[in-house]
Amino acid sequence: MIDKSNRQLQLAMVLKLQMLQRDGLAQLSYQQLEHVMFGWMWRKGIPLSLHEAVEDLYRLNADEVVVVLSKQAIMDGSKKKLSDFDDLIEGVSK
Repeated sequence: MIDKSNRQLQLAMVLKLQMLQRDGLAQLSYQQLEHVMFGWMWRKGIPLSLHEAVEDLYRLNADEVVVVLSKQAIMDGSKKKLSDFDDLIEGVSK
């Protein structure tokens, strides 16, 4: 089974990250891509072989990344108190 520490998988993820950044997600980080892959695409299980993992990785497109990260932001925001957003609210009212 492949895991996060596999150097070949890390290289493939860096290459995919650079593709996604070039295709319009300039601010996407390695950690965010890792979250999309391990927390969403492979949530039911990581592929057993490197080539399967790389195929999954290269099938991923920018739209899917945006959807997953947007859902994560909504879930994270729903767990916070309204007072956690005071700095945002104050900035809008000024």
